[in-house]
Amino acid sequence: MRREAEQTLEARDISMRAKEEMEKSFGKQDIVLILLGALYILLFCCIGFYARPSADDYNFFEAVSGLDFIDVQRLYYCQWTGRVFNTFLLSLAASLDAGSFYGLLSPVTVLLSVMALYFCLGALVPGLSVRDKTVAALLLQAATLSVLPSLNETLYWLCGMPYTWATAFALFALALAVKAFRENDIGPAFWSCSVLLFLNGTLLEPISVMQILLAFLAALYFLYLGEAAKARRAVIFLFASLLAFLVILLAPGTAIRMGGITAVAFLPRFFRTLGVAAVFGSLTVVKFFTNPIVYVFLLFLPSITRNVPPLDEGGAHRLRAWHIGLITVLTAPLMQAIAGWGTGAGLPGRAESLLLWLMGTAWFLLWSFGYRREKTLERIRALRLFRWRWVLLSLCLLLSPNFIALIEDLRIAPVYRAELKLREELLTCQREMGRMDAVVPLLTARPKLLFFTDLRPWPSDWKNQSYAKYHGLKAVSALPSQLILQGGAAPDVRQETLGGLERMAEAGDVQLQFLMGEMYDTTFAPMDGVEKNDGKAAVWYARAAEQGDAHARRRLTRLYATGSGVPRNYLKAIYWLARSQFY
Repeated sequence: MRREAEQTLEARDISMRAKEEMEKSFGKQDIVLILLGALYILLFCCIGFYARPSADDYNFFEAVSGLDFIDVQRLYYCQWTGRVFNTFLLSLAASLDAGSFYGLLSPVTVLLSVMALYFCLGALVPGLSVRDKTVAALLLQAATLSVLPSLNETLYWLCGMPYTWATAFALFALALAVKAFRENDIGPAFWSCSVLLFLNGTLLEPISVMQILLAFLAALYFLYLGEAAKARRAVIFLFASLLAFLVILLAPGTAIRMGGITAVAFLPRFFRTLGVAAVFGSLTVVKFFTNPIVYVFLLFLPSITRNVPPLDEGGAHRLRAWHIGLITVLTAPLMQAIAGWGTGAGLPGRAESLLLWLMGTAWFLLWSFGYRREKTLERIRALRLFRWRWVLLSLCLLLSPNFIALIEDLRIAPVYRAELKLREELLTCQREMGRMDAVVPLLTARPKLLFFTDLRPWPSDWKNQSYAKYHGLKAVSALPSQLILQGGAAPDVRQETLGGLERMAEAGDVQLQFLMGEMYDTTFAPMDGVEKNDGKAAVWYARAAEQGDAHARRRLTRLYATGSGVPRNYLKAIYWLARSQFY
């Protein structure tokens, strides 16, 4: 009886201590931070319910319609991208009705990312409490949403989702790798990490290359320490990552995407891409190091390092602050070159978002685990700003360009959805009338976070073609409502349409000025009755660029870099590229 009473008291004490720990874990400040992070993220998810399929998505839906699941995988591997896991995930989503799942993309993706952050923090920092992991995961996710340059593509488009999924899977893989290296014997974490490295490596080329580099560095590190068992595990991870890259590299679809270049000849294309990537990489590095939130997070280093186990003394002693900057700087052109190696072009917006995430992760890991100088930490603690770090972080989140754009988008999103609904109703009406060459109004509401590019006035554009095929039409044109005749038809004479567009563009409509540039641009599909002329395209792009259109500034960059329609001038190309990236 006495023993049972002692066991009961002991159990009660344990329960009381656990309750006290839980109450201590979630104090008032933590609840405020959790609510701030959750509300911030929720707002970005709310705008996602207004999202609609992009032109890329309509193209994908049309391409896979009528094919079974296996045929889609075969088609994309042999004739399209060669990205196995990418196609698999997109096919699963495309098997659902677009209207029913599209608004759920952002909350599902954000939930996956938060879970990955929470799991990764728990693996990297074993002593971290539930409170700290919850707060950190939410705030890191909020910070991600505030800084990504192409949030519209990576969070609200189906075809852009793999760039966000890849980051989440990379976090899971990192956490599993840490657990595998800590285990005495090979266990579930090791095998799970190996499989995930292979799958994620066939999702996107930049992630695939990054995994190879990290696994290689891990193998060298453990060999240097003389830990043979851990080195062997790192070699297996390296093998899984290399195998994944070969699956993409040797895919027939990859050679087609690279314009018929065989996999063996990809290296020359890659090195040519490095020149373009170096410029884009430099601008991305400037973006990264001039973002205040990077330095605000450094104020949290003293708190983080209390729980983070450092590297061994020998490795940490050789690591210097400038090494961290150098690795971050070198990551930018490498990842951008990999992102553009299939086309030989510069970095698309989605890949830049992925790159900034990778740079931020490298910065955090190296500072937290390697560069552990007590003098540095003491200087940070002594700063007056250290006391205001939470306020500064909140200001960075609330004053970020993405959040400011989000507030404006929430205001116009209902109008945007109403215009899209009206457009679909007009298409249905014209199709029922037997008119297979439909005309719809250009959108007037253009949310920054949701909007990609509208349909074009000429039906030969690939976006118009994808949209038309998805809706069962032969062709679709988009014109200003002032140019659409009664009954929803275009003017009979193309020259009349061109004259109307030109007059409205001359009046200062920046959207039409950009479209006029595309109309004359030799890179894009022609419009009936319009002779291509890069010189005229440059004039119209310049007008739109001066009014702040980022797309027009990027197009001017290309024209000056290639000497198309204007004298080749690399200084002007860099000037317009910088303006498109920063303001």
